[in-house]
Amino acid sequence: MKVFVYGTLLKGMEKESVLAAAEFLGAATITAQLFDLGWYPGVSEGDSQVIGELYDIDQTILADVDAIEGFDEHYPAQSLFVRKTLEARSLSDGQSVNDFCYFFN
Repeated sequence: MKVFVYGTLLKGMEKESVLAAAEFLGAATITAQLFDLGWYPGVSEGDSQVIGELYDIDQTILADVDAIEGFDEHYPAQSLFVRKTLEARSLSDGQSVNDFCYFFN
């Protein structure tokens, strides 16, 4: 499954090692609103372009990323971030990619 990341999971950031075994698909953008939440950023619905990275991840990495993002699939309403399916656009070739991203809840 494909995930778009925009914060502490980016290359060069403090939690990049979580995605070390994932396939890096490249830089991309999504349409959302980026916020500075203090220790980390968050996105919500919006019409700005947010730059980040696309990865292809497996279930093991998904569980690790869910934990970092404070997402519990059994209690999404009580999660810090929730997964949302959306379209990202590759910066290298302009192709649209269906993926998910963690939105601030």
